[in-house]
Amino acid sequence: MRRFTGRKAHLHTCVHRSPASEVYLSTLLTSSGVSREVALKFFTHHLRPRSLELEQVRQEVGHWARVRHAALVSVEDLLILGDEVALLTDAHDGVDLSTIIAKLGPQPLAPVLSLLTLLADALDACWNDRGRSGEPHRWAHGQLRARQILVGPHGRVAFTSFGVHPPGGRSLDLRHPAWPTLAPELAMRRTTDEPPAPHISSDIYALGCIIVEALSGAPVQEAGWVASLPSEADHRAVVEAALDRMPRGAARLRDLLSSMLSFQPAGRPAPNQVRQAARSLRAGVTGPGLAAWSERVVADIGPRTIPDARFTGVTLFEEPFAEWLAGGLSPSPPSTLHA
Repeated sequence: MRRFTGRKAHLHTCVHRSPASEVYLSTLLTSSGVSREVALKFFTHHLRPRSLELEQVRQEVGHWARVRHAALVSVEDLLILGDEVALLTDAHDGVDLSTIIAKLGPQPLAPVLSLLTLLADALDACWNDRGRSGEPHRWAHGQLRARQILVGPHGRVAFTSFGVHPPGGRSLDLRHPAWPTLAPELAMRRTTDEPPAPHISSDIYALGCIIVEALSGAPVQEAGWVASLPSEADHRAVVEAALDRMPRGAARLRDLLSSMLSFQPAGRPAPNQVRQAARSLRAGVTGPGLAAWSERVVADIGPRTIPDARFTGVTLFEEPFAEWLAGGLSPSPPSTLHA
């Protein structure tokens, strides 16, 4: 007989769909009658008790939950809802940066510099903030893309993906490295027997690609190009051409971006150096602040809504995780989430 914890979630709107997951803005109601707005991420791949995939998700969620920063979505728990594992986070709404660039084109320098300052500070927190042990986290994301950066009302900007990889943790799956922010060293590791383990320098490279695209409206490189293992000279030519596409007013940012996009990881600045340089550059640039810019782009594009999502309007009851983990519940059929 199934038992429930007393908490239930009403799923209002699906606001994100990818091959890996669907995210719903939801209301979580406790047994005491207290309700709050949250986001729930359901995974496309059906996670089963005691599976390797579940352990990988639990490990990464645990790492993400230990890092606190204004530009990181706050991860709270894993729940069992309707036989599905769901990630519980704070409610986050808005428009992802990839959509902003695609629909509105190149963005103004002033808010992009503010964006760079904030995101570099978040990477610095993942890498250098200290946990209870007193040791720095040393966690890198490894797969940063513009679509994982959510721009919301009131100037809120946040990374929405929890894929941080600590040293010795799960390595990246680069069998299909299609994204255009892949650092050269990660592409090169694909050709060896040693699995690639991301370093913060790989995230700095990806962030540089994202900022160039935000300013120019075009990616630094075509998706998958770096996976062809270009020479350092060929890579530099592609980077210089991308920097040339930026507007003239962004010239003062060129040196910083050029260093962030260095072919050699050792040539890239640390996240705190990026933050300091971007903050200094922002002080000398006039233009809209992050809050005014975010309000405009969210209003111009409108709310995110994914039609025909299977959980829209559904109420799901939470079941005890420990019992599900022990295999006390009947297994569900494979997930039918859309790719």
